[in-house]
Amino acid sequence: MREIARDNGLTFTPDQISVSAGSKQVINNALMATLDPGDEVIMAAPFWVSYADIVQICGGTPVVVPVRSRMRSA
Repeated sequence: MREIARDNGLTFTPDQISVSAGSKQVINNALMATLDPGDEVIMAAPFWVSYADIVQICGGTPVVVPVRSRMRSA
């Protein structure tokens, strides 16, 4: 926690910190805790291939919204 304060000027207490094995675990846990059967989850595509499956396993319905880049080559 000292590094966070030193490097970013932020302070946290231990009860404000969560540790996980990765972002997919956090997404899975959050969806398991909050989705009700049939809830729709808007997903900006492209996305990691397993995210839609996680939504379905948690009882939700993925709603895919394609996103395109607005960047133009010089």
